[in-house]
Amino acid sequence: MTRADKPVKRISYATVRDRGKMRQVVVTIHSTWIELRLLGTQRKYSLDIGTLFDRAAMQEALRMVAEKKKAKADARKLKRGI
Repeated sequence: MTRADKPVKRISYATVRDRGKMRQVVVTIHSTWIELRLLGTQRKYSLDIGTLFDRAAMQEALRMVAEKKKAKADARKLKRGI
């Protein structure tokens, strides 16, 4: 795997509606953070990669808890015959 020693900029396939237009998201990967902006704009948003990883892990954990809760509810309904 290659280290991110120099900033790498890519246009993603993700699109976001901004002021009535659909714009692609431009991603710049730096050594310790990621910068996001919309194509054709200058406003940039930065995220620390460690924080981004923690948030993604938390989101996955919450998704798994919700999935388990739904499975339990479905099992209870099946047991009751509903």
